[in-house]
Amino acid sequence: MKPVVSVIIPTYNRRELLRRTLLSLADQTYPADRFEVVVVDDGSADGTGEMVKSLRVPYSLKYVRQPNRGRAAARNAGVRAADADLLIFLDSDVAVAREFVEAHVEAHTEPMRVVKGPVIHVDSLDVPLDAEPKLTDFSSAFFATANVSVARRHFEEAGMFNEVFREYGWEDLEAGDRLRALGLRSFTASRARGYHYSPAWRPGDLPGQRERERQRGRTGIIYYRMRPTFRGRAKLLLFRPVFWIDRLLFPWEWCEASSFQRLLAFLHRRGPRWLLRLLVRIVLHHDYVAGMREGLGRYGPPAEEDRCSYGNVSAAVEKDPEKPDK
Repeated sequence: MKPVVSVIIPTYNRRELLRRTLLSLADQTYPADRFEVVVVDDGSADGTGEMVKSLRVPYSLKYVRQPNRGRAAARNAGVRAADADLLIFLDSDVAVAREFVEAHVEAHTEPMRVVKGPVIHVDSLDVPLDAEPKLTDFSSAFFATANVSVARRHFEEAGMFNEVFREYGWEDLEAGDRLRALGLRSFTASRARGYHYSPAWRPGDLPGQRERERQRGRTGIIYYRMRPTFRGRAKLLLFRPVFWIDRLLFPWEWCEASSFQRLLAFLHRRGPRWLLRLLVRIVLHHDYVAGMREGLGRYGPPAEEDRCSYGNVSAAVEKDPEKPDK
């Protein structure tokens, strides 16, 4: 029997978190024979494939493996492997409530909807999967792929994910723009809760966070080249003063100094925590701006950049010596 809904989960080196997610889908109020789960392994090297193949669950579980090509390509591969007419996109580090699938399906009784479920951030794997969302869990995103569903026909009509987004960020926002242009409306299914594992921050997490922000800055320029409007620029904070302030705050790369690393370690042990959070946010924003500089150097500004009060922002940044990609 053809499934009613396909849950598509891209993953990369998250074996144990993925196991938790798949097991949470094994305990659903929605009949197990009416949905399938498609796991797309984007080149993991941690035994993800062996874990998925050995897992015993009541629903149909498909496993697709591809070389590492990024989240956009992985989700598209999942869509191509899926059989259902309704698609749920779920991140591999998000375990779900028992009503998750049922709530998504029920929300699509009304047509032309993008249905999103709450994403509740938890710092422990032992948090029960019925906890209520906090104020800080609120998101205004139209199409955030940690927990969202859409009819296949609308997603395919919109063109699916643009696979030019190989690094972190912006691929779901860009796809959401195209879905919105088709006339789809956003709807929140409050019972379709997902629990995103966000362990307590440690100083050792910072290098990975910094690289992710650089990637987000670079892919932001790709997004802006597709949406060269003032609104697109505002989403990126792609304005001259942002770059000037960054230069003032970082006349040299003091965040690379060993003394700064020791300061973070001290603040993590002794506090004050507000100062630790502030310093981390400043450094991560610096990396985001650095990523935008790299993106402008690599890809260049749009051919016909919109005119706004700050003019062509690429004049305010240092161009990367690398030639723009063809």
